[in-house]
Amino acid sequence: MSRFKYLFILLILGMFSVSNCGSKETATEEASSSKPASSTQMTSREVTSTKFVWRSFDEGLRFAGESNQPLYVFIKSKRCGWCQKMEKETLTDPEVKQALSNLVPVVLQGDSRRTVSYKGRSYSEAQLVREVFRVSGFPTSVFLEPNGDIIGGLPGYLQPKQMVVITNYVGEGHYKNRSFEDYMKEMGS
Repeated sequence: MSRFKYLFILLILGMFSVSNCGSKETATEEASSSKPASSTQMTSREVTSTKFVWRSFDEGLRFAGESNQPLYVFIKSKRCGWCQKMEKETLTDPEVKQALSNLVPVVLQGDSRRTVSYKGRSYSEAQLVREVFRVSGFPTSVFLEPNGDIIGGLPGYLQPKQMVVITNYVGEGHYKNRSFEDYMKEMGS
């Protein structure tokens, strides 16, 4: 991983407090009692009042390459209460949806055996998450270049405000020519 990617991750983690949920942990007290979105609800469907579509991983990579847009990969686990909380509170927030419209959003199940392709190789979603993206807890947000190269990733639950800032940093292309720290200074944060 390049020095920039480590710096990106460290700066973001330093700027925000992030709660991380292990793959077998739940946050039932924190997650709302209303029914969370399932992975099928967050895959290949229009989201009301926004201009983006949740896509499967393979479909998202193809579309990102064609549209030259980076990808946002939401990595979750079926039994993760923090994942459910992030789906319900963060990913449904109108400002987050607007920020995500500059990226190609996809969902990966960190515990799924469904087969996906990445860089000419087949993986189960769980293998891809573990071996390529090096995810050890859920939820995790990963950002990819349109060609699939890894920009960076963030472990843990992100609040809507945090998600908007980070997503705009990547979605508007700021990561290409300035550090996250400089971006935050310019934003007045």
